[in-house]
Order: sequence, then C-alpha cells, then structure tokens
Amino acid sequence: MEFRKPRMDEYEKYTDYYKQCMQLCAESSFLALWSYEEEMLVERAFYSDLFWHKATWRDKRLWMPPIGEWDRTDWEEILTSVVPPGTLFGFIPEFLANRWSKSFADRLQVEEMRDEWDYIYHLQDQITLEGQALKNMRHSCRKFTTSYPYTFSQITSDDIPAIINFQLQWMESNQNQGKVNDELLAEHRTVLKVLNHWEQLQKVHGAKLTVENEIVAYVIVEELDDYIVSGHILKGNYNYKGVYQAMQHLLYKNQLEQFPILNAWGDGGCAGLRQAKLNLNPIGYIKKYLITWKG
Repeated sequence: MEFRKPRMDEYEKYTDYYKQCMQLCAESSFLALWSYEEEMLVERAFYSDLFWHKATWRDKRLWMPPIGEWDRTDWEEILTSVVPPGTLFGFIPEFLANRWSKSFADRLQVEEMRDEWDYIYHLQDQITLEGQALKNMRHSCRKFTTSYPYTFSQITSDDIPAIINFQLQWMESNQNQGKVNDELLAEHRTVLKVLNHWEQLQKVHGAKLTVENEIVAYVIVEELDDYIVSGHILKGNYNYKGVYQAMQHLLYKNQLEQFPILNAWGDGGCAGLRQAKLNLNPIGYIKKYLITWKG
C-alpha cells in the first residue's frame, strides 16, 4: 500500500466507494477525512478495490474502516497479506465488526467505542417536532423565532467572509470564557479549512441565521448519499436563546426535506452533548469499535 494525503480530486471515486459501505459512518465521509487531514494526520491508500486510511486519534495511530463493498471482499487474503499483526483499527462500524468477528474471532481484540456512536434520526421527526419527546426542542425553537426578527437564508460564496468572521468571533468568545481546549482548537482549524475551500466542496449544504443583518448562527451539512445527510458544523451566538435549535430546525425544514435520515455524529463522551442528542429521540445508532488485529 502507498499512503498519501487525501486529495480533493478524488471526490467522485471516493464517494462512489463510500456509498457501497453497509453503514455510512460520519467520520469516514469525504468531507470529514479531508477536513481533518492535517489535525489527525490522515493518509489514504487504494488497494484491493478498497480505500484505506491511517489517522491519529487520542495519541493512537490507527487504521480507519476500509471503504468499499464489504461483503464481496476476501478479508482473509487482504488482512493476512497487508495488515501487520498488532494493527489497531478504529471507528469500525457494527456490521463490519460482526463480519470480521465471524471469520477471525480468535485473531481479534474488540473494544466498544461508545463515545463515537453515530446518532441516527428520522429527519421528518426533526421537521415536525411532534410528540412529548421533542417538547424541549419545540420550546427552544419557538423561543428564538418569536423573540427575534430573524432571517434564514442559504449560504453562498458571497457570505463566506462574514461566516469566517463570525467563526473567529465565536472562538474568541469561547477563549474569553475559558472553554477552549486542544480538541476545540483542532475543530476550529478544520472549520476554517472548510470555509476557505467553500467553492470546491460538493454535496454540501449551508445556511445562516441573521438578526438585524448580523449573523447569529450558521450550519453546514454533507450529503452522505441520496437518503442520508450528516451534520458537520453548527455554531451560534450564545446570547440568542434557542439559536442552535432554531438553526437546525430551519435548515431541515427549508433545505433538507428530501432526505429521510440524519446522521448526527457521536457525542465524543461529553455528558451534556450526549443528553442533548438523546433528547432529540434517535431512532438508532451506528455502533463503533476499536479492533486490534492479532494477525
């Protein structure tokens, strides 16, 4: 295998292979791997009709899930021939973990990655916000939409300088409140990378909220396939109550009605974020695992 940095010109081929996976994990999407390339030292190789990646996660060098058709792959031949014993695989989704476990039960060490489970939602539920489970979401959206003279609009290339300025201000506000850590700094750099390459990105949707011509929130999501979108970036001004919930709801309602499913990534082990995601009534999860290949 010859590993190198992911390239923007691989988008079409990579997404064709990505869509063949039985489970579309958020961190394996084109935008996720490309935007985090510098922060996670992502390297890509194409071998045996699969895309392979290496990345650094929490000071561990690991291999990401192979991307392509999992069921037609001869895993015995591939893993034994090119994967060194002791290799750590990360973010392996449940389907592939089960597939490998059936074939190599005594040659794997498997650990659950609960913090990285993708939360899966019916997008229509997030649009209608019906039922007791979504009562708090309804209340927060109503609080924002009835309190502020807002404007919702799609992000265009002309908006990018203002969005970048908002992102810089958002980060400065967090620094002033002592909320910045290495993880947030890394995310901030990936956000700026996405915004600075906006015109080159494909299958990406963005929207902003303004109040009296001032940006108070923006959101960016990525199409994983024709049925699933994935939340990627969401930032809002904390001084506007309900702005995060309103930003999400208005995007789903006005730009993403055609997509049945939302993949909202994992919670990273943050208790508050986990509770917030659970409160949105997920219909399921993509469970992830750390797998050590013993050879």
